[in-house]
Amino acid sequence: MAMTHRQRMLATLRREPHDRVPYSVRMDQWYNWHAEKGTLPTKYRGMTAFDIIRSFGGGIQGVDRYAKPTPQPGSGTLFKEVLHNVQVNVHETPHEKVTEYVTPVGTVRTRHMVTEEAAGSGAIDVERFFKDERDYPVLEYLFSNTEIVPDHEGFKQMEKLLGEDGLTFPGLGYSPCHYLMRTVMGYDRFFYELADNREKVERLLRVIEERDRQKVRVAAASLAINIQVCGNWVDSIHTPVFKKYMTPWFQEIGEVLHGAGKLMQSHIDGEMKRLLPLFLETTIDIGEAFTPSPMTKVTMKDVKEAWGDRVTVWGGLSTVMFNPTYTDQEFDDYVVALLREAAPAHNIIIGMGDNVPMTADFDRVIRVEQILEKHGVLPASA
Repeated sequence: MAMTHRQRMLATLRREPHDRVPYSVRMDQWYNWHAEKGTLPTKYRGMTAFDIIRSFGGGIQGVDRYAKPTPQPGSGTLFKEVLHNVQVNVHETPHEKVTEYVTPVGTVRTRHMVTEEAAGSGAIDVERFFKDERDYPVLEYLFSNTEIVPDHEGFKQMEKLLGEDGLTFPGLGYSPCHYLMRTVMGYDRFFYELADNREKVERLLRVIEERDRQKVRVAAASLAINIQVCGNWVDSIHTPVFKKYMTPWFQEIGEVLHGAGKLMQSHIDGEMKRLLPLFLETTIDIGEAFTPSPMTKVTMKDVKEAWGDRVTVWGGLSTVMFNPTYTDQEFDDYVVALLREAAPAHNIIIGMGDNVPMTADFDRVIRVEQILEKHGVLPASA
């Protein structure tokens, strides 16, 4: 009897025997765009994204970013953040959202915009928390007065919704240093501040780490199996910064999460060839949304040589391959070559790196399942 998608995914993550390479579909970018524009293929109109995936036999990556009528049970987190002694003012229009955080020591704000081009794909950061040196005490107050409260209901609902057809993706958000770098300051400002105000940066980082230790404890006590601990890495993070501020964090939380029987995964959809050798030091178990050539300079061969069998690779389907730029034959050859490089492929889950684009030939999303039925039987040799 054939295994279910969930059984295959879990067996791959746990290094247990399974029958064929699993297939996990994430297509919120494609679905949301066409649902927003009213351009979903006729046969899919009125269907949820998950039911579309089920219709062609694919496995489901249980993220909660889909537009309605796809249910939104909130699988992305296992907790909610409660701010104490902070007033939050939100000013929202159809295309802009401004959020002010008013504390006893000052105010910071963020601004996000939704453009026509990004419709259905999320908001764009146009103003981050940190503006100048005066914001350090305000941000310290904000994050030190954030309580992490367990909230597992969304996760449980998503697990029930997926059943045997997929796996839920609960996460902690960005790791503290990457959160500071990407969300609070922006990459350029972070590096300037690290050079000019290192002590203040490190003090703020310690406050964020203490906040996030609450998240780790909540995740460790949950029913979740695989915990997303960071993501969107790129070589611009800078390897000395990664080694000094990020690797020790992953090692610390790895002891907690692994001690509770959890698996750790990171969303590695960026250009990160320089970071590959550092991955094993993090103790992270799964590299999810792996995006190889032709979108990046990294190949499946590079990953296999760097990580061997110690990391489960989840992804491999570069977004651009779904576009009409490439022929159907080139697409098929790409998927088969990916399996050949991954052989014997017992520690790979084929998935998107990281999403099906709005311009995709959707038949190719279906075609992957057909190719895996033929070439993905383990041990795969393509």
